[in-house]
Amino acid sequence: MQLFDLPPQGRALARHRGRVSSNLNIRAGRAATKQADSLSKDFVVHLRTILALSILAACLHSQAHAGSAPASLTCTPLTKGSSMQLDGTIPASEGTLSLVVSSREHRYTLSDAGSETTVIESLAEGVFALNIRSRGFETTLYAIPATVKATPLPYGTDARFVAKLTALRPSRHADAGASYLYDDYVRDIKMSCHYRYEI
Repeated sequence: MQLFDLPPQGRALARHRGRVSSNLNIRAGRAATKQADSLSKDFVVHLRTILALSILAACLHSQAHAGSAPASLTCTPLTKGSSMQLDGTIPASEGTLSLVVSSREHRYTLSDAGSETTVIESLAEGVFALNIRSRGFETTLYAIPATVKATPLPYGTDARFVAKLTALRPSRHADAGASYLYDDYVRDIKMSCHYRYEI
């Protein structure tokens, strides 16, 4: 094998190329390191975002369960000679109906079973209406708008108002499937009512 000695210009060019190659390798190594660091940082940020969203979702799920409740409703008669009373809970953010209708020694309970309940409520604007369709009879209660006094609560509403009630007389209440006559109802009697909803 024959070796040739490079002239001075060739040796200088070779050394220059070696330095360029070395510099390119160093730069490539630094670029790769920077890219790896960037990917690592992006990955950490991504993980933190997922964790934050997971915690937020868990909190919202917890609040959705913890923030559900029916509203309480109590009404006493203002109409002279009436002894009708309402006391219990009606649907709000939680759809639970358990309302006792009473008059002296007679009473019956309106519940979710066998009843279809509609509540229209915007007490800050003086609006409240309750309609309960049960088996064979109907109960309605609506507030007189000018009488509504609503107080906002941190997580709900407290209100007092005068309302008109039409309901089956407790003394006439019979088993499901019974049919009722006009006189079996009290109609448009005035009630003093207290509504409270709070989670």
